[in-house]
Amino acid sequence: MTNNVDFKIGEILLGDNNLPIDRNHYIVFYKEIDGIDFQGCMISTKPYKNINKSMMSEHFEVVNTETGNNWPITYKNSYLVPAKLHKFNEMGPFTKVGQLTEEGILFIAGIIDDKPLTPWEVYKVQ
Repeated sequence: MTNNVDFKIGEILLGDNNLPIDRNHYIVFYKEIDGIDFQGCMISTKPYKNINKSMMSEHFEVVNTETGNNWPITYKNSYLVPAKLHKFNEMGPFTKVGQLTEEGILFIAGIIDDKPLTPWEVYKVQ
């Protein structure tokens, strides 16, 4: 299986094999776990019972500095799901579709850093 953790904190990813409920959500890479799986968080466009945390346009890079093109994923009424999620290698391969700014990275770290690592299936039933 491909090692999918060759990413950096704040990179916004799309997994080819996300669970059906996750298909419209993007993953933000946070930290590697074991060289295979990783810690991440999820971006949504819904406040979900005012639990999700409102993000700002300043949290997202607009231009990919490597290509000069705009990122496909930028701020669009975005919310952070306040959970540190265990993202599994099987959800990949992953494609980088955006990048958080330094301010965005600090924002997510301030919300999820002290949270327990939780698989989505466990988090969504809490």
